[in-house]
Amino acid sequence: AVFSFRLSLTAVPAAAADDSPSLAGCAVLIVAPSGAEPPAIAAELARAGADVRIASTPYEAGALAGAASAAAQPYDAMLIDARAVSDPSATLAHLRDAAGARVPAAVLIEPGRRTDVEALRTGGFDAYLVRPVRRASLLRVAADIVSRIGAFCPDPGDVRPRRAPASQSPSRGMRVRLAEDNEIN
Repeated sequence: AVFSFRLSLTAVPAAAADDSPSLAGCAVLIVAPSGAEPPAIAAELARAGADVRIASTPYEAGALAGAASAAAQPYDAMLIDARAVSDPSATLAHLRDAAGARVPAAVLIEPGRRTDVEALRTGGFDAYLVRPVRRASLLRVAADIVSRIGAFCPDPGDVRPRRAPASQSPSRGMRVRLAEDNEIN
């Protein structure tokens, strides 16, 4: 099917200077399966000043965490993709053991796994991010877990859709039909 429409839009002034948090001097370890997403996440963190390493398996991540700790250059934060491991909380415990310290960590989850957030928090995670990861959310969560150890940081971009009561109708009588398989889209 082909659809078309016209919108009359007003130009918006250019965005103000980037107010993204700085991660200068922070070392971040990403544990994620191979693909396009981990390098894109690493690039965003690097643009904010972080030194980033990517590991595709928990074993590789454990070796990197142990080596960094032995070199007295431990990681300041970890980002663990829940798809990369069978048990994210157990993997986190393994990586913290390898690092010899409680490194702050965020878990990357699918939208349908939001119900797991409380168990992941209880399992030791300091934050979560919902895929697809938004740049602003990524940088905010990374900065928050590095600076506020112990405070749980939800994904600031995780807005769960809410349905309006059936009795409410659109104020201008417009009707829109939307079909999408990804609730974030």
